[in-house]
Amino acid sequence: MSIHNSSSSSLNAERETDLNTAKNNNATDSTTILMTGSTGFIGKEAVKQLGNSEAQLLLLVRSKSKARTALNAYGVTDFSRITYIQGDLSAPGLGLTKADRERALQANIIIHAGGTMDVTLQPKVAEQIFMNGARGMAELAEDIQRTHGLRHFIHVVGFMSPYGRNNSPSISSPNEDAGDKSSGKKSVISKVFHSESAYEHMKFEADRYIRQHAEQHSYVLSVVNPSTIVGPYPTGATEQTGGIGMMIQAMRRRRMPVIPGGQQHWLPPCIQ
Repeated sequence: MSIHNSSSSSLNAERETDLNTAKNNNATDSTTILMTGSTGFIGKEAVKQLGNSEAQLLLLVRSKSKARTALNAYGVTDFSRITYIQGDLSAPGLGLTKADRERALQANIIIHAGGTMDVTLQPKVAEQIFMNGARGMAELAEDIQRTHGLRHFIHVVGFMSPYGRNNSPSISSPNEDAGDKSSGKKSVISKVFHSESAYEHMKFEADRYIRQHAEQHSYVLSVVNPSTIVGPYPTGATEQTGGIGMMIQAMRRRRMPVIPGGQQHWLPPCIQ
């Protein structure tokens, strides 16, 4: 298995060999991409750019009509290579019918970028969305790898995930307090998890789960950690008003001349 974090500046020789071998072995294969999150900020742009390729796109969406409307409004005009698969990341088995699951298994590349953007999600809801989604996509990846080979799994995870960084915790580390209980100290991973909302917490767990699964089933995994995205250019409209979106709106309207915080707080690089 190879794991590539987008924040890394270079790949080691072994990883490059793995990727080049996979590329050469599949050079003549047609490309079919199964994608979640196609109506999100990143997803819409990805679909738009992939429209210039020869790839067939299988888009897992909750509503086919709403997805087409959202993509069309973003500038996607060619839908000839797009097939919608109706499902739900929070549902068991991704909410797929038998026929749609068979259709999804035709993919040889997976882009998993789906998940509700809402920092106020309750723990149960956050777990359903991110962990059910991670398990469901991992199961598809496993079946694809076993039947005809998965060329690439690309997982889009928030930049705050502690995994894949220098001195990052092991993916085998539990999310419980794994520190020295006798001294009352918490482990690094425990501090990270206990300091975040259920929304972030479950995204971290999904990241770790998919990393573990890729290692176990030997498929190529790339983890993309994009910076915070609040609204698209050129309008700068902030569709997400919760959390950082609300703060950005206040800053733009000059209603927040000073951002509250302290030594225990930090801001994304794009804000600093």
